[in-house]
Amino acid sequence: MDTDEKLPAEELPVPTLSEKILIYHRHLGCLFNFTPYIAISHVWHEQVADLQYRRDKAALSADDVADIVREVPCRIYHGLTTTFPGDFEVWHDYISVPQWQPSLKSQIMGAIPQIFRQALRTVAHLSDIEARSFDAMREGASPEGVCRGISDICNSKWFSRVWTAMELTQSCDLQIMLKDFSLIEGHSLDYSLLEELFTSWDVQVANHANAHAAEQMVGMGHNLVPWQLGPIGMIRVQNLRGTRNMFASAYELLARRCVTVPRDFFYSLLGIVKTDLTEAKLSLDNREALLQVARNCIKQDDLSPLFMTPESAQREPDELTLKSDGYLDLCTFAMGCEFTFPTFRGARFDSGDPVIMTERIGEAQCFRRVDWTKGTAKVLFEFICHTLEYTGLAIDAFVETLGSRLYGQNHEKILERLSEGDRLCQMLSKLDAISGKTSDDMGDITDWIADAMGLSNKSLENDTTPLSPMEFLGGHGSTLHLCGRAALVVVKCSSCLENFLTLVALLDSGANIYGARAYRVPGLRYQFTLEGGAGFFLQDGRIVGRFIWAIPTCSCPKLEEIKIPLTPPPLPCPNNYRYGQQQQSNE
Repeated sequence: MDTDEKLPAEELPVPTLSEKILIYHRHLGCLFNFTPYIAISHVWHEQVADLQYRRDKAALSADDVADIVREVPCRIYHGLTTTFPGDFEVWHDYISVPQWQPSLKSQIMGAIPQIFRQALRTVAHLSDIEARSFDAMREGASPEGVCRGISDICNSKWFSRVWTAMELTQSCDLQIMLKDFSLIEGHSLDYSLLEELFTSWDVQVANHANAHAAEQMVGMGHNLVPWQLGPIGMIRVQNLRGTRNMFASAYELLARRCVTVPRDFFYSLLGIVKTDLTEAKLSLDNREALLQVARNCIKQDDLSPLFMTPESAQREPDELTLKSDGYLDLCTFAMGCEFTFPTFRGARFDSGDPVIMTERIGEAQCFRRVDWTKGTAKVLFEFICHTLEYTGLAIDAFVETLGSRLYGQNHEKILERLSEGDRLCQMLSKLDAISGKTSDDMGDITDWIADAMGLSNKSLENDTTPLSPMEFLGGHGSTLHLCGRAALVVVKCSSCLENFLTLVALLDSGANIYGARAYRVPGLRYQFTLEGGAGFFLQDGRIVGRFIWAIPTCSCPKLEEIKIPLTPPPLPCPNNYRYGQQQQSNE
């Protein structure tokens, strides 16, 4: 396409377009250091993939597929020339990766993350999206039209693939090309497609008072909304800032996406977490390969593998769950990005398991399962009653337990709110009145307490979610506690013998929690945890429970080095549902 006076080019004719493609065979070092190039991120044409990987299913002849392989990069190049002046080259894997030379191909596949990081720009070819979808998102005639435009873009196959997700996260400058090979207008280095999608959706959610109304409008389940794309924007921003990406975030981004060759999952995983491992160094056993990458990340002070729900504590997702969650694995981690690092770093390993410094909380005495089906108000009433059993009317202990350990809020903000006017006096009076009553008798008092503590409104100004604490716990909060496996667990300090109540996700049979030792990781905080509140219960060398809001309790000496058994997360479970195939609701 472009000429290069110093390097001879191989000519590839494109007879259907009366064009020719010039191919330059470069070392990667020369490409990165001396060659301005644009990398193309795209989903393979179905017939090209069939001929390459499923020849018995190929509907077109090899010659017809060859025409597609040559035409598409050529049309993309012509689309680029309307915007990009001067000389540049194009990296497109139809041409740039020698598909029938396995040894050379594997080397290039390992370099693809760097190819997209080093590119002058990445152009994402959304071959199933037309300009009208962007027009609707940006200038829709109605809120419904805007929501549908956003959903149309999310439905693109480009968001469904392991490789394109990784390529997006590694791209410093991203521009969108549409089905007709035209570049979308309004490109900005500082305001990417992802930011536009999420910002536009947040505006619509705010206008509809809650997310469910907007989700119902687009027919979520058959169509996607931005949160179902997973932590793709967060990972890209961290990559741009040079911040380490966590193993758990990379896994949950990729585990529900599709890939033609299952092993390619690891090329993308390694490209995101950036360890010194290569795919060739990994075990051929995929579970052991996941553990290898996890250990390497733990050595870099990423403890997220320790907080991932193991396969034994999960059910294989059914079709309905996959459709509902989109390309986000909500079952395995879902705690968000890392806000603060552990106080004690530098894990060592003993027989493949990490040894880390923790704070011992105590031993589990008893537990009660949480029944989320009762609704947020009745769950709150039961939480209040159970909390009073251990704190009495000691308001600081009550707020610290209910507000922080059960609802994940800053207890100091709650105490500050209660100090306004005569709220504190009324609070003590209403707590005293609850003793021995049922939720049917105490609905008004429960509502008052929820409002006074900021649990049923947004007065606590939690910047991690737009929801009230009760709404959050009834939704994503219950997911974080594994829904039906959530339990209130009483923990006794072995030194002062004081009891503490905390909300726990049981990873094993409830019977195994009795006597289990609870340990928290000092300093560590993820987006949806409290600082120093995340940790686990250990019993017989196994993790049997996990908690995220168990903030420090008594002042007894607690530091203890422990060995954590490392178990692999479930193997990836791709979601193959074709979104956007059915009409959106109300259409």
